Amino acid sequence: MQKGRRGEIVDAKGNVLASSRSHWVLGLDPLRIDARDKSLIPQMASLLGIQVDSLDERFDWGAMYSGRIRDDVKWRKIKDDVDDATYQAVMALGIKGVYGYEQSERYYPAGGLASHVIGFVNKEGTPVMGVERTLDFYLRDTSGWRIGEINGTRREIRQLRSRDYPGQDGFTVELTIDINVQRIVEEELDMIWDSHQPESATVIVSNPHTGAILAMANRPGFDPNAFWKYDLDKDLRNRAISDVYEPGSTFKILAASAFVNERLGDRHTRFDCSLTRFPWRNRMITLPTDDKHWEELELREVLIKSSNRGAALAGLSLGERRLFDYCRSFGFGSRTGIELSGEEPGLLRELKDWDTYTASRVSIGYGIGVTPLQIHNAMCVIANGGTRVTPWIVRKVADVEGRSVIEFGKDHRERIISEYAAREIRECLNEVVSDEGTGRRAILEGVSAGGKTGTSRKLIDGEYDTRRHLASFSGFFPGDNPELVVTVMVNDPRNTPSTYGGRVAAPAFRNVAQKVAAYYGIRTPTPNNAVFASHP
Repeated sequence: MQKGRRGEIVDAKGNVLASSRSHWVLGLDPLRIDARDKSLIPQMASLLGIQVDSLDERFDWGAMYSGRIRDDVKWRKIKDDVDDATYQAVMALGIKGVYGYEQSERYYPAGGLASHVIGFVNKEGTPVMGVERTLDFYLRDTSGWRIGEINGTRREIRQLRSRDYPGQDGFTVELTIDINVQRIVEEELDMIWDSHQPESATVIVSNPHTGAILAMANRPGFDPNAFWKYDLDKDLRNRAISDVYEPGSTFKILAASAFVNERLGDRHTRFDCSLTRFPWRNRMITLPTDDKHWEELELREVLIKSSNRGAALAGLSLGERRLFDYCRSFGFGSRTGIELSGEEPGLLRELKDWDTYTASRVSIGYGIGVTPLQIHNAMCVIANGGTRVTPWIVRKVADVEGRSVIEFGKDHRERIISEYAAREIRECLNEVVSDEGTGRRAILEGVSAGGKTGTSRKLIDGEYDTRRHLASFSGFFPGDNPELVVTVMVNDPRNTPSTYGGRVAAPAFRNVAQKVAAYYGIRTPTPNNAVFASHP
């Protein structure tokens, strides 16, 4: 009786990322073994690559041949993982009472590539995480069944079998992932892992206009073909959607874009960054410090130099209510809705719980918890002209005939800021990725780019550790007319003169973006990113 097979998972170009392969489990019914087949047992053992002596140790052939066996077990396994040719050869021997059943197991041809996205199916056949779990309804096969009769010992009476119903194969799930972009990302993550020995690292690549995820990967990673060898919490967790951290300066794009969107100023509006205190809620509050002393800075310079005080002043000028509302509008504090299991909503405290310092700290990426995908999605808003698009990683589901059953990627789209505000901030971020900006190490050759560095201190035992950081960079390219967004987050990098985002994450962005741009043939007229020109 034919058994269905679980559906395949393929990338955007049809490359198989998850499939099923079958093998046979061979066994025998002790009550049906016939002494007349005794001479065939050595031949069966030879075909199976088993020593006859080992079979003699496991089975009481004499009792079975004489019919004296008193065994309630109706089937005993001889060998697992028998290939089809061997199974058919054994069946051709015609040994009465020897038969088996076909068993399917999941196989991942690309090994650990995109493992956190794909997930895996455990030995019991249960999908545990990733697309394997969230799309299980479409992927799972149906078992075949048979109409017939059984005797008093609950064995089938073969002569009375009336009909077999074959199993049905599962559907094929096509992802938005491009295996070539995914490979570029994972190779860069391996370099980060070897060079900086971080606690973890994440890279995401997507189309900001459609929300399609082209690559998503983390370190540490795992091989789904041997998932049992890895630590569930450390290795198997998809940190891109489940790790919640304080983002630091990458979050400054929110206060800056909200400031411009509310028409409180433009990228040339000046802030007095020499101030150490500021009147707020009928009292004077202490502003966050900068690494260097600045006097007046334009908003664009606040982003170029990553001034904490400038970003805090921009956020305070919005007021708590508007700042909170923009956090919500950008998607912080809620799940993005991507088709993956285990996504965390992050942490955005309700407005009533904000204290005197919350607004100034949130403006610089502290006092708020985000996932890498959330900060990536916020950069997509800037890159695509001001619209929040639901990220998606499943393109479609197709039936066994290849017909589309359901298509994804047409979900929620919402304008968050005006095109003008998005363009103003893009101009600022283009200057961040220049010789004058903190993102100078993200400069590409032949392609303009923009982005924002981020460095946040790690909270260890309730206190911020000045020596341990989360280094990040989120950016887009080309700079004037973005086609792709790349986000890099490195948790607790080591073995580097500086653990800041501009030193650790920006070069990783450059390496990924440069290769992806070459792969897609993306170029701009500029020889490098020191001078900017419009994308043709």
